[in-house]
Amino acid sequence: MHKYIKLNDQLSINKDMSLFKLSKLLFNCKPLMPKNPFKRLVVLLNYIRNASKESQLTFSLPGDIILKVNDVNYKIINYNNDVIYTVVSEKNEEVIDNILKFNNDSQMYEKIIDVDKERRIITGKFYNGHHPDLTKYNRKLTRKMNQLFLNLISESELKVVDIKSYSASLLNDIELILDKNSTIIDEWHINYIKEFATKTYSAVIKSGSEKTIPLTLSHGDIKRDNIISYKSKLVLIDWEFCAYRSPTFDILKFISRFSPDNKISYCVLLSKIKILNQTPRKKLESEIEIYLDQNTFTHLNLYYLEDILLRLRQFEKRDFAADATKIIKSIERGIKYY
Repeated sequence: MHKYIKLNDQLSINKDMSLFKLSKLLFNCKPLMPKNPFKRLVVLLNYIRNASKESQLTFSLPGDIILKVNDVNYKIINYNNDVIYTVVSEKNEEVIDNILKFNNDSQMYEKIIDVDKERRIITGKFYNGHHPDLTKYNRKLTRKMNQLFLNLISESELKVVDIKSYSASLLNDIELILDKNSTIIDEWHINYIKEFATKTYSAVIKSGSEKTIPLTLSHGDIKRDNIISYKSKLVLIDWEFCAYRSPTFDILKFISRFSPDNKISYCVLLSKIKILNQTPRKKLESEIEIYLDQNTFTHLNLYYLEDILLRLRQFEKRDFAADATKIIKSIERGIKYY
C-alpha cells in the first residue's frame, strides 16, 4: 500500500517523496499550476506550508500526486510511467461503462491505456499541459478552439437517426427522470421543465427539417478544466458525460458558459464550422452538411432537449448539480441570449 500526505482537501502527495522532489514535481505539474512562473511559485509555497503528515490517504496504486475530483473519485498521477489513474467509486460505475462503450468512437477521445472494471480503475495517458484561459480574447486560441469543435464533429463515428424518434426519446427520458425524482424536486420546477421540454419537442417536429439527423459523439462538458494545451494542440479530458448528440451540441453548450460580454469571440464558432467545412482537409460527411444548413432554431431546440436531459442525469449523480433551480436558470439564460 502507498501512503499520501494531504496538502489540502483536494490534493495529496506521496509520503516518501523528498521536499526537493515534491517541489519540482508540483512546480512542473501544469494542470494544477498557473502558467505564470511567479504565481506558480506562490501556489507551491502555500501547498508546502499546508502539508500535514497527520492527514493521510492510502491507495494500492503507486503515484506521485493525488487529486480528489469529487466526494468519492480520485485521480493519481504517476510521472515515471506518464499515466494517470482514475479510481471510480461504486456509485459512479457508469463512468467505466461509458469508456468501454465510447472510447473508440472518436479520434478526439483522450487516450485510455487500460480499464480494470473489477477494481474500478481507469489508466489513461497523463497530459502535462496548462488549462487555457478562455475568458480573454486570443486569436491563436480562438483558431484552436474552432479546429477543436470541427474535429469533434469530423473525427467522430456517425449515427443517423429519425429526428422525430430521437426528439421523442429525449422528451420521454426527461419526463421519466422528473417523475422518478418528484419527491425531491419542487412541483413547480417539474411542471416548468416539462412544459418547456414539450413545447421545444413540438417546435422540432413542426420545423419542417429533414426526417433524419446525424449524431456525433459529444464530450458534453467542454470547459477550461476539461481542456489541456498539450504539444501545441488542445486535448479534451474527462469524457464522463459523453454521448451521441446533435453535431452542434458541444458548441452551443460551450457558448452558454460565457456571459454576453465574454462570449462574443466564441459566438462565431457555429457559423465558422460551415466555412471550415469547405477546406479540403476537413470535409464533413453529407449528412452533417445538410444538418448544418438547417434553420438554426432546429439546432437550438435539439440542444435544449439534450442539455436538459444531461443536466437531469448530472442532478441524479453529482452533488454539484443537485439543485434543480440551475436547470431553470439555464433555460431562461438560453432564451434570453441565443
